[in-house]
Amino acid sequence: MKFCAKCGFQMQDTDAFCVKCGNPATGGAAPDAPKETKWYDKVTAWINQMTGGMGAVRPPLGRIFSNVFAKHTRAESEEIFICGTEQTTPVLTDDGKAWPRPWLWSRILLVFVAAFALLHLCCSTFDNLNAYPGLMVMGAFMIPVAVMVFFFELNTPKNISFFSIIKYFLIGGCASLVVTLLLNDFVTMEVDEWVSAMLTGIIEEVAKLAIVAIILLRNKNMKYALNGLLVGAAIGAGFAAFESAGYAFNIFLGSLLNSQLNVAYAYSEMMDNIILRALLAPGGHVIWAAMSGYAIMLVKKNGGEGVFFLNQKAFWKIFWIPILLHAVWDMPIALSNTLVGVLAPIVVLVVLGWVVVFVFIGNALEQIGQFVKAEAAAAAAAESQSEEQPTA
Repeated sequence: MKFCAKCGFQMQDTDAFCVKCGNPATGGAAPDAPKETKWYDKVTAWINQMTGGMGAVRPPLGRIFSNVFAKHTRAESEEIFICGTEQTTPVLTDDGKAWPRPWLWSRILLVFVAAFALLHLCCSTFDNLNAYPGLMVMGAFMIPVAVMVFFFELNTPKNISFFSIIKYFLIGGCASLVVTLLLNDFVTMEVDEWVSAMLTGIIEEVAKLAIVAIILLRNKNMKYALNGLLVGAAIGAGFAAFESAGYAFNIFLGSLLNSQLNVAYAYSEMMDNIILRALLAPGGHVIWAAMSGYAIMLVKKNGGEGVFFLNQKAFWKIFWIPILLHAVWDMPIALSNTLVGVLAPIVVLVVLGWVVVFVFIGNALEQIGQFVKAEAAAAAAAESQSEEQPTA
């Protein structure tokens, strides 16, 4: 894998010139690509091998986040949101295999944070109980929605509309919660914390997988691995947002009753939970479900149809990862009794989860290049055949 030294575009090893800017190929990594590290290369190469790829994957993080602090116009944001319809889905080109530079997610996050801060002001300064539900919802939704928009911008084919993503977020997220509750009814045995964590990981990831699979397998226009990552992220974001809102409500109500109606104490406990879950949300349900969506599309590309993707080894090579990450997340593992000691293993899981996701994104972008070549070859063959036909 090599990158253009001028624009950072990902190139094929056989390319003599960058297909995006025309700069002569010099080989090597992009100027803003991270330096090689043995542990990172070994981990990403191992993950890459499971998905059928070869070698380590080093995403150019400097390029990916380079537009976050740049100035953007309203027209630019609107252009991002209007893609994905029959009239606004662009023709697939080699530009689609370049590492994208998402930025709109950061503006969405700022909007949610501003709304959350204003509602916090209503609650803490003016003691307005009517603002409590809004505070819970904004606190629970702000990070999952921002991460979902990040995946929306990563979908370089731009073949899924934002309206569809909002639908998957709301309906799909709620549906996955319903499936989780249904599955929980079949697992009522009393077990210890370790077994319970494993069962929770299996049940919740299977529940999200079921909804993600229904969406991906019913939509024939969703044929790219990036589509699977996006749809999975939308379902996971909905699941995470509604779950976090429920936790905030339960903690406030429980603390209120246990403290004999001490509203200030209950509010403080609720805020601590909202902020902690928000900070950890980027490495939880959103990316776990995105991994499941990627696994389905990997099999769908190889001919797996309907529920029969469950019989494909390629699927299971991926799907065990979110289950294991989720299970370990819920296990009572702590380095010490301090907050840092408790959170340290979870932070490691967040980092590891994103390493896996970036490997999948790299492979998904490579797949875009393969689709472009296949479509170009098919078009050339069709043109050649039409020229060979005798005229009347």
